[in-house]
Amino acid sequence: MATRPNQINWQIDGVDNNDFWHNIPAVNQGGVSGIAGVVMPIDAIDEFSAQTQSSAEAGRNAGGSVNLALKSGGNAIHGSGYYYNRNEYYAASSPFYQPTAITPKPPRLRNENYGFTVSGPIIKERTFFFVGFEKQEYIIGLSGLATEPSTPWVTNALAVLNTYGVPVSPISRNFLGGLYPNNPSTVPGLWPTSIAGLPATPITFSALHLRPVTATTESPRLTTTSTINIISPFAGS
Repeated sequence: MATRPNQINWQIDGVDNNDFWHNIPAVNQGGVSGIAGVVMPIDAIDEFSAQTQSSAEAGRNAGGSVNLALKSGGNAIHGSGYYYNRNEYYAASSPFYQPTAITPKPPRLRNENYGFTVSGPIIKERTFFFVGFEKQEYIIGLSGLATEPSTPWVTNALAVLNTYGVPVSPISRNFLGGLYPNNPSTVPGLWPTSIAGLPATPITFSALHLRPVTATTESPRLTTTSTINIISPFAGS
């Protein structure tokens, strides 16, 4: 039987992991461009269980229950480390990018994902620790083509309108704002005035205004340190 994500009770070590707004997993929930706001270190997961038709014991949601069990330490010292890198250098060329003298190389599109875990005993047979950390750095290059209505472009458009005797639309003039030559309106317009000097040629935005956007996500940090993260509390036996 199929069920939707918002009909499932999401848990971590039996503790609520439901987003109050969407009712989907709060940790590892996709945000901008699907990038998670908070990362659960993959090496910190010990067990994944799903009950599609859970009983009243699980409660809350009728669609089922999903629970992640996190690792804990033991009497021996263990650790792991990993690194993943997606780089535009190894990817195929984008059909939406055209090299220019200013931007001869395509914009950056990189996904770096790395982390580590360390576990061991504090008091053998009694108290243990487990530490995990993961970080994701996603750089998204703006590779789309766009023609911006700079002042030279608007001037050329006005010349075409005058040739055919077409009046200027006051709505378009207000939208252009400061990009319209000698605009009598005080409306600021929809476009920034920083593009006023772009040439009256197509794809001016992709040629001169490529800017990467960086999104960084990490596993939750401990308030007393900036280098490690406690994923699960001390476990005694």
